[in-house]
Amino acid sequence: DPSAPSTVVAEIDMSVYVVPVTRSAFWVSPYEADEVAPGIAYNLQWTTHNENTTKPMTFNLTAFQVNPDGGLVPTAWKTTIRNTCTMSAPSANLHRYNAGASQCIFSSQVNFPTSLDGELVVEVYWTDGLFGLPHKMVSVTIVVGTASGSTSGAGRR
Repeated sequence: DPSAPSTVVAEIDMSVYVVPVTRSAFWVSPYEADEVAPGIAYNLQWTTHNENTTKPMTFNLTAFQVNPDGGLVPTAWKTTIRNTCTMSAPSANLHRYNAGASQCIFSSQVNFPTSLDGELVVEVYWTDGLFGLPHKMVSVTIVVGTASGSTSGAGRR
């Protein structure tokens, strides 16, 4: 309230959980901006601070179109997957600092339709098994379709 600057108008309660880098969540693929032709299989991979490597987890994936101003607009492309992770080799090049530890990597082969022509990002949403808290993680930009100039559809992986 501009007329009463000392009036409390909101209160926020926030918690932060700090975990070792070996148990952090990050995108494995794409790890940098990438290109793919529509309809060609693309392998999304990510890791979470998963406590149980044998228990399946559920993930909701949603594509967002990237506007020229950087804003994100949800698209109709959504998918839900349920799977277990695969442990990476300690020496795997994950393009992130992970202290040389093995990571529990989840993956999903996806096909982006031609309706997603242009720049997009993928959001992965899950609830962790440790605290039961929801998490969202957004990928780097993926250029799909004719805007990418990609004819192979393979992208960089």
